[in-house]
Amino acid sequence: MTVSVGRAQLEATVDMMQMEKAEWNRLKNDRVQDARAKREDLKGDSLQLTQEAQALRGEAANIKATCNAVAAGIAVAAAACATIPIVGPIIAAVLLLVAAVIVMIGQLVAKALEDQAAAKEKQAGLKDMMAEREKELQDEAKKEAEDKAKNVDNQTDKLLELLKQEDQAGMRW
Repeated sequence: MTVSVGRAQLEATVDMMQMEKAEWNRLKNDRVQDARAKREDLKGDSLQLTQEAQALRGEAANIKATCNAVAAGIAVAAAACATIPIVGPIIAAVLLLVAAVIVMIGQLVAKALEDQAAAKEKQAGLKDMMAEREKELQDEAKKEAEDKAKNVDNQTDKLLELLKQEDQAGMRW
């Protein structure tokens, strides 16, 4: 039995479509792996930034507590000095002024650290959003590859059906 040119072309087309399908799957896997790697990197960066922000907030709280404790100690010394006749109230006032300055400096340093922490948290949020976008790209790549594979399968099925019909028509003659 001789193979017709049309049949050979159909078989070649089916083979080519199967090769394209395999190539799309390979490309999809590459895109998914790239997106997954980027997402993991972004998530790691986000986690690191979040931990740094927490450390900064903890440091800010420690500075506030330390400054308040030092100011309380100075206030006790000021109270003791206030009992000294004549110069005691002046010394107490100076000590209370020093205590107030220490508390203010502590508050300023703590505020700066909290601002740094807020900036790191913002960066972490952006990294999380970028990681989510990579997840969406990964899902889109999977969906696109599935759609293409379905399309190829449908077309291949139709071509194979044509080949079957040709075989059946050839048997009748």
